[in-house]
Amino acid sequence: ALACGSTSATNVLCSRTARLAARLMAVVVFPTPPFWLAIAIIFLGYAGSGKGRQSDFLAKMNGFVHLSSSVLFKNRLNTDTEFRSQVAEHMVTMEKGSLLPDKLVWGTLLQALMLLPDDTDIVFDGCTRTMNQMADLLHYLDRLKFKTVIVCLDVPEEQCRVRIQGRSQNATSEEK
Repeated sequence: ALACGSTSATNVLCSRTARLAARLMAVVVFPTPPFWLAIAIIFLGYAGSGKGRQSDFLAKMNGFVHLSSSVLFKNRLNTDTEFRSQVAEHMVTMEKGSLLPDKLVWGTLLQALMLLPDDTDIVFDGCTRTMNQMADLLHYLDRLKFKTVIVCLDVPEEQCRVRIQGRSQNATSEEK
């Protein structure tokens, strides 16, 4: 598992994902219309790199469903007490930089995916943090005949930090 917020976590994930995608594309020939049912666009990048903004823009402009991991987790934490207790069990390790187990993350994402018709075009925003999660997602999308595009947003870490600090300041000023 990669440590959330570590300097190289997203770069490692992006480079590994690119290699995985290259291997998959070398092995799996993506079908062309009418053989694929829908499009899936997966955005990867540091927190604050613009994944949410780009995903939201693409979804609105093209009629895609926008699945954001943060929104999915917040919704599930507010409605599912069993999930909330499972997450609470991992809070100590998460505070030290660990991630939630793949099983909890994939379960949340799969729950959202199963509510959508199979031919729904989807934009994923930060939904995968580990190679196992990415492999599970790619396998699922391939099985449902999605045309999948992976976009790694390469934004300098310092710029992302400034954006996140700006968000915190805006949230604080809105609360007053």
